[in-house]
Amino acid sequence: MGATATDALYGKGLSVTRDHGRPIESPLAPTTLVTIHPSAVLRARDDRDEMFDGLVADLRIAAKALAAIP
Repeated sequence: MGATATDALYGKGLSVTRDHGRPIESPLAPTTLVTIHPSAVLRARDDRDEMFDGLVADLRIAAKALAAIP
């Protein structure tokens, strides 16, 4: 989770800000998902509520994807 992990796993082609919450094809797994690091929410000042809501939405997408696996 977060930009450092995203860069390490996917390279520089993905952006957490742009691509979070969107299922991404990868050789790492059938479906992957990037999201902000939870600590980024804690460090946020003006947009903390928006960032928290985005993180929760991303985690809900991940939960649905996991639930769909037979």
